[in-house]
Amino acid sequence: MTQTQVPVLSSWCGFAALGSGLILCAVAAGLDPPLAVPLVVAGGAELLWGGIALRLGRVPAPRAVLWATAAVAAAAVVLLFQGLVGILPALALLALHWSAAMAAVAVLRRRAGTLAARGPRDDDPVGEHGRAAGVRALRGGWNRGPAAFVVILAAQAMLVAAITTPALAHTAPGASAVPHGTLHGTLHGAPHAH
Repeated sequence: MTQTQVPVLSSWCGFAALGSGLILCAVAAGLDPPLAVPLVVAGGAELLWGGIALRLGRVPAPRAVLWATAAVAAAAVVLLFQGLVGILPALALLALHWSAAMAAVAVLRRRAGTLAARGPRDDDPVGEHGRAAGVRALRGGWNRGPAAFVVILAAQAMLVAAITTPALAHTAPGASAVPHGTLHGTLHGAPHAH
């Protein structure tokens, strides 16, 4: 990977892990300790792993990512059907983990050489130009320079924020948050007037 090549897959996985780690910690805050502790550990591990992925510029331990995403997705479904988590946090966890798993699969396929070894096919409707663009995207980025890097990072961060923020609002800590535009309690012993 060249210095100007954008690590699209690793940055997406990093942001997705940060978002899902926050959701797991927020869900855990509303549960009893026997359920909360494993979720906090998983959320903390995701936050740490997401930071590492963003720092390294690659997807660390993609096989472990597949197992972890499957485990957290299964836990989200179980918590949803037990009524311990709302539909929005569960769907956000499923979406973030599914996308991270797909990125990890792409990394594993690239490592195995299946993309590089795949020759031209007669039944390929995309053609050589489309195939080359698709292979570049699956390889983790394309050579567009630092401006593209910043644009892609910003777009990925905004997308993860758009998924994570409503999910956080539908957790126990989100339900007890102060609405926008209001203040906590009183100001110097007297109610605050607008």
